[in-house]
Amino acid sequence: MKWKAKSPYSLMPPTSWSQLPFGDAYSTLIGAHFEKWFARIQGRRLLKISGLSAEVPCHEQLQQVVLNDKTCENLTALCQRRQTIFIEGSLQELPFGEDTVDACLLANTLNFTQDPHQLLRETERILSDDGYVLISLFNPCSKLLFKRKLGKFNFRLFFPFRVIDWLELLNFEILLQQTVSFGHEPKIFGSLCLIVAQKRTLPLTLQPQKVRYENQEILNPVSAFKEKINT
Repeated sequence: MKWKAKSPYSLMPPTSWSQLPFGDAYSTLIGAHFEKWFARIQGRRLLKISGLSAEVPCHEQLQQVVLNDKTCENLTALCQRRQTIFIEGSLQELPFGEDTVDACLLANTLNFTQDPHQLLRETERILSDDGYVLISLFNPCSKLLFKRKLGKFNFRLFFPFRVIDWLELLNFEILLQQTVSFGHEPKIFGSLCLIVAQKRTLPLTLQPQKVRYENQEILNPVSAFKEKINT
């Protein structure tokens, strides 16, 4: 059976880590390992996509915007407490213009998304040049391998190399790929996989080459030979 990125079934994502087993520990672990990357975008706009991303702690001086597909009391209260902007909108068609966001955080958002590839395409569209995307995923090699639900929520598992392939196709440079674990877990079987990537824009190089070879007569030995006979 051919595996497809888009699931035929819609998923109901959690809006808070407290709805998942060990959720608060996951959130703390993600925030601790992304801390140095948050510092690189200090003073710029960070878009947190989904309720799980909203609860991940980061530098308060960042201009934080939370996007979720529905308004929830816990997210409204969280945004008011942290002086963060909350926007309700689709995660498949992000309500932002091109090149308007400096960084995006997807804290296990892909695990609860019906079409993760579409979400990554939208993320690339709204990110500014050299913008960052920070992604955490549940590790398929962990104890979650044979599970399809966390609490009451269905979720999907993705191997990091597949997500990295998608990112590279979208012209991202991979800066970090790391498996992290709680204290008692072997690292290779750690609970989370982290990915940090940076949007790159390749310069156009074809135009100078066209100009260089614009005069085809120089490269045509038959025409040059005829010209020599006529003279």
